[in-house]
Amino acid sequence: VARAAELLRGARRPLLIAGGGVIAAGAGDDVRTLARRLHAPILTTVMGRGTLPETDPLWLGVLPNRLASQAALEAADVVLAVGCRFAHRSTKGLLLNLSFRPEQALIHLDLDPEEIGRQHAAAIGIVGSFVGHRLGRRLPQATLRKAFGVFLVVMGLVIAVDTGPS
Repeated sequence: VARAAELLRGARRPLLIAGGGVIAAGAGDDVRTLARRLHAPILTTVMGRGTLPETDPLWLGVLPNRLASQAALEAADVVLAVGCRFAHRSTKGLLLNLSFRPEQALIHLDLDPEEIGRQHAAAIGIVGSFVGHRLGRRLPQATLRKAFGVFLVVMGLVIAVDTGPS
């Protein structure tokens, strides 16, 4: 978890990919805030559309659209995928054949541990979800630790990590 935060803080060309999990969790504001703090563009999956307005300068397009996403995917040194399944039909199909180079770091954050690394090997896999920076600022760290077990702070945002059944 600490390594993920370190990679994001040190990224020169970060990229965020927001999937349907962001929409389901209502975490769009937090993903947008993190993207702005990292100066990172955002790709969405089809299910992640709505994470941010498609008129936002940080929004690049929908992941299966090779013309909108290929250059950003190739240029990124750190990719943070949040709530993203990397569905085979979207990432290994006719429109896009997604792969990550060895020097790229994929950080995959998802509530479902089965999704992490299923389609693409993750340098770091995190089972968890965004808590939200507003909640993170209001709750003392001891309360966060008790509620979530582990959490990390990246650029002032609190990300809860599910440590499994207690």
